[in-house]
Amino acid sequence: MVGSNLALSRDPSVARLNPANMLDLDRSSIQFTLNGLYGQTDFDSPGRNDSMKSEWIPIPSFHFVHRPSSDSKWAFGIGANAPFGLALEWPREGAFQFTAPYESDLKYITLNPAVAYQASDAVSIGFGLDIAYSSLNFKQDYPWGLATMDPTTPGGGAEFDGDGWGLGAYLGINIQLAEKHRMSVIARLPVEIEYSGDYSVGNIPPALGGAFSPESDFETDLTYPGSVALAYRYDVNEDVRLGFQYEWIGNSSHDDIPINVGINQPLYAGNERLILDWRDSFSIGLGGEWDVNDKFTLRAGYLFSESPIGGNTFSPAIPLTDRHMFSVGGTYHLNDSVSLSVAYINTIFKDANIDRNIQPAFLGDYEINWQSVTTSLTYRW
Repeated sequence: MVGSNLALSRDPSVARLNPANMLDLDRSSIQFTLNGLYGQTDFDSPGRNDSMKSEWIPIPSFHFVHRPSSDSKWAFGIGANAPFGLALEWPREGAFQFTAPYESDLKYITLNPAVAYQASDAVSIGFGLDIAYSSLNFKQDYPWGLATMDPTTPGGGAEFDGDGWGLGAYLGINIQLAEKHRMSVIARLPVEIEYSGDYSVGNIPPALGGAFSPESDFETDLTYPGSVALAYRYDVNEDVRLGFQYEWIGNSSHDDIPINVGINQPLYAGNERLILDWRDSFSIGLGGEWDVNDKFTLRAGYLFSESPIGGNTFSPAIPLTDRHMFSVGGTYHLNDSVSLSVAYINTIFKDANIDRNIQPAFLGDYEINWQSVTTSLTYRW
């Protein structure tokens, strides 16, 4: 239910989505999820064209919610998941050699302890922590001809590898406006992570062997955005529920990415920062679920998500435009304790026609599509 998960979700994943919803669970529950993500990007420009190497990427997650009894005013939860990430690979000697990473791998994993409290008959409050670990690895050939002033000098592979920790928090508030109407507010703080690790570069020309080192330290930092969301739930009847949500995302926290490679810093003179210049964005959507019978529930949703990236700083390393997400899925209850859920999401991106960019090599047309299939197994007791 991509456009209404904040309002309608009633499984253990709410420990991170909206912790106040943990009080919708009448029993303790544990859930294991496997999401398969597939992305494809095609690039076309006069005299140049290329396609991203694509494959299915498995993303597991786990959530647990404990509610002592169906009338308890307290619920406790914990989860482990990957809310952000990046895994892209372009042909190494393709259209973006020397200008963009040919391989990018960003992992962002959070541990989310959470607690919820029924403050009154109409108000419930949930609070959680984002304990985040992230690793960053990207590979891009370095044009040694820039250092030797000789365009015939062969390039060499450069690799940036680092990791770090961060801490954030989030809050969810549910307000029962009337018998069938509920409003939710969910706010999340940004998370800053300082990465440290190693930088390596190969094929150093003999004439420069004394000036640069094959290995040095690597440092950078990223601030993952905070957000504020407003969600609304309407119970049409006992079997049908509809949801709506709007979310503001503070993507302007992605100002730029500093590049610090220690004694090899002169290699990036004038390019010590990767300029992102992202802007704040929003998403808006709706969805619903229908309990067909005691065994089977059907769900669907739609979400529009605005891209935070302008054409001037668009990059094949992070190919992102305005996108429309369509989801369908369902849950089958094997018995009173065990249920299996399956969902499919198709994300349709607006084609990017980049005719102005700080990097001329990125000018051209991009077609982007993402798809995902998710399976969840839930046990209640």
